Amino acid sequence: MISVARNPLPTANRHIHVDSLADLSVLNEVEFARVICIIGTTDHHNLERERLNPDEPNAFDYHVTPLI
Repeated sequence: MISVARNPLPTANRHIHVDSLADLSVLNEVEFARVICIIGTTDHHNLERERLNPDEPNAFDYHVTPLI
């Protein structure tokens, strides 16, 4: 199992760090057999209002775009 996110899980599983959906090139060399999307507990409402620039992806993009 490989986690792909901003913060690693508290497990011994391999973790791939990504800062933004704007650059997912770190995943180009990873071969995935299956993809499971598990949404974290981030407060997306406040994340969007306080931290994201208008041209940054929104909460929907953070969950759907990586699956594509």
